[in-house]
Amino acid sequence: MNDFLVIENYQFDGVSKAGHKTCVILRTLNLAFDMGKCPELAVSQVSSSVLTQGYVIYERKPKLKPKYLGLPQKEKAKLKLSGVEIDYLVESPEVGFTGDTTADFIVNKDNVDVLKAKILIMESTYLDKTKPVEDAREYGHTHLSEIIDYADRFENKAILLIHFSRRYTLDDIEKAISALPPSLAGRVFALKKGFDYSSKKPNSSLQNTGSSLSGKSEFIDSRGAVVQIIPPPERMWMLEQKI
Repeated sequence: MNDFLVIENYQFDGVSKAGHKTCVILRTLNLAFDMGKCPELAVSQVSSSVLTQGYVIYERKPKLKPKYLGLPQKEKAKLKLSGVEIDYLVESPEVGFTGDTTADFIVNKDNVDVLKAKILIMESTYLDKTKPVEDAREYGHTHLSEIIDYADRFENKAILLIHFSRRYTLDDIEKAISALPPSLAGRVFALKKGFDYSSKKPNSSLQNTGSSLSGKSEFIDSRGAVVQIIPPPERMWMLEQKI
């Protein structure tokens, strides 16, 4: 099995430890989002220090203008050769990244596309009652209970949680994900590399797996199902800063 997550045909790698380093690598697009020290295997990075920066990656697809629908292919080819624009671009949010932030972004009307992106990458520093929501908000973080409370606002097909506090073990993270309500179960994943099952702080080492982007991949989702994925063809993308 490859040592990276495959979610909605996108390959993810990286490490996620609050207060140390969090870097989410979107291998499919040769892009990385960085919150702190970035591992060597990251191909590029977007840093967030004092002010939070969030981003949305849009897919841009050409679509035939309505007045040319039904036109024979030869006629459309002639129009294109003559310089006529018969297509227009349609943008759709594919991947949203929140950065290190409170849950306030969820209710901000300017962040609609973030909540509609096919995949949302968001922080969830605290997972249980050992740290109250008030602490999360005071230190500029998001608590898992807030994500649960706002579950109906997330139109995303998948949510990748990152930036877990080092107070948690791998077992803590997996238990929290498995206990999610039906509104979130099956579409929430966790970036867990760097954590282990012991009570000790997670190992800070991160190895480059050198996994290939070609061929088929398998992963186990939060429901325990084994899913086989074939990487998507090349597409056109636009990165836009949000939040």
